[in-house]
Amino acid sequence: MNRCVLLLAVAFVVLVVGGVGQTKAEPFVNPPELNWSPPWQSQFPYPRNIDWSFDTVSPVGGPTPNGTPGAVYEGWLDPELMSSDVVNLNGSVQWYPTLTIGPNTYTGVIGIDNTLGQTMLTGTAKFLLDNTPMTTPWVKHVWIETTSASVGGGWGVGVSAPESDTSLGYHTWSTIGSITAPEYLDDFGFTLDPNPMEETVTFSFDAPAGGYALLDTAHIATECVPEPSTLALCAVVALGLIACVRRRRGAKA
Repeated sequence: MNRCVLLLAVAFVVLVVGGVGQTKAEPFVNPPELNWSPPWQSQFPYPRNIDWSFDTVSPVGGPTPNGTPGAVYEGWLDPELMSSDVVNLNGSVQWYPTLTIGPNTYTGVIGIDNTLGQTMLTGTAKFLLDNTPMTTPWVKHVWIETTSASVGGGWGVGVSAPESDTSLGYHTWSTIGSITAPEYLDDFGFTLDPNPMEETVTFSFDAPAGGYALLDTAHIATECVPEPSTLALCAVVALGLIACVRRRRGAKA
């Protein structure tokens, strides 16, 4: 067999075998690099890029070698960090493999169904995400995109870390035709300053009697970037070095 043909055949087999069992996360409907302010600096698939659909398994679990159950990992740092991720559901929040409410059937959702209840129900879903150690003055950007459904009830999301101050860079979109009613598409942006060793994304749910609040998907990306003041300082230092080099060249001339 021609050596070139043989090499191509081997490469094809490697690509096929290497691709078996690997699932790719979908890009964001509203990607952070186009919608985040201050500027999101990394490109898809980002340092951390984790997509939960909740379709086939409860997300509760961790740490495990493959990350949290049912999550699709595609970020650059995910292979190193996913084994430390943890998801917990608390209070009245649970995972529903299938759930029919009136004319709507949901497959794989987390949240609270209180349509037959008599009192208010509340709870949280906490997603703990590991980080690579970074010293200050670096900051963490977190971008969260969700699809959800609710009637009467509601939910909110926050990002926290013990050693960080959270300044909220917050954006939200309603559906604009991209998700069919009764579901909704929302995006949220957060900054953690300084970059923490880990961050916890907390979804808080409440559902009064007769209501419900459900999360159908959760897609989370993170990046660690220098603070704007650090970038400005680097620029000043760079300009100073350039000026120094020019002065030396002028003196030699």
